[in-house]
Amino acid sequence: MGTVNGIARNPYLKSVMYRYVKTALWHPIRMGREHSRCFRQWLLGPDDIPAIAKRMEIHSHTHFSGLGCANAEDIIPLLMESIHIWSPTDYNTTALFKCLASGKLDLARKYGVEVQADRRSLRISDGDSNMIILRSMEARTNKGHLGLHGFSGKPPRSFDYEDTLKFAFDNGAFVVLNHPYFWNGVGWNGNDSIDTAVRIASNKNGLLALEKNAAEIPPQIYSPVLAEIMAKKLGIPLVASGDAHTLGMYGRAGIAFPLQMSCIASMANPVEEISGMIRNSEFTNYFNYSTPKEFLGFFRF
Repeated sequence: MGTVNGIARNPYLKSVMYRYVKTALWHPIRMGREHSRCFRQWLLGPDDIPAIAKRMEIHSHTHFSGLGCANAEDIIPLLMESIHIWSPTDYNTTALFKCLASGKLDLARKYGVEVQADRRSLRISDGDSNMIILRSMEARTNKGHLGLHGFSGKPPRSFDYEDTLKFAFDNGAFVVLNHPYFWNGVGWNGNDSIDTAVRIASNKNGLLALEKNAAEIPPQIYSPVLAEIMAKKLGIPLVASGDAHTLGMYGRAGIAFPLQMSCIASMANPVEEISGMIRNSEFTNYFNYSTPKEFLGFFRF
């Protein structure tokens, strides 16, 4: 009952419902397709996970984000089984990367840890299993949330939207506009902010992508639909994510690289190789919607 009351009191509910109906009227085929995918996966379980590929978890949260998110020491053993690249995007912090790099996290002592010279990524290994972890975060700016992936340097103290974009590109990151068109996403108040990001990325020769977020179930489902449309219109990559907060959400959605991708253990500069493949569209998305139970397990109204 508390959750129902919380939803009813949400100040954005009317706007979300308006955008949901508007998108359904303007793009009925796309919305129908996404609803069909969502309900099928709710009933039958995930049906779009690549059997053989180099998989990347590109947007997720650990206990360093708070909000009851899963503990990193539970997440890493789970990911080592099937994920090859992880870009943990905790809110406004790279504490997980710092703890792994310094050995302060107890789990770090169980794995071999090799930090790249530019400190934009590290590699953890357990026998023949290897996983690249990027130094990343989800920056909560004044105009929406930005995924900053694989950056160096000290993050800015004030997350102004344009300053954060410039910082990211100047420090080697690629940027994803997270959950666009949702109320804490870039594009909620129109496309001007997205156009600004495209302009800055072009001026800086940086890689910019839009996110299709699997945690945005109905009625938020209009957001991944609009992201798909806008990415195609702008000619920028569309990357899938599960926006995982709980253990059950990990591995449901992300991007997959072909098997001919260089061996994870021998990547000379992981961030450059990964961003280069995304820029050149040498990847595919896999996408499975979160269930209502998973969504309500982390979302706070």
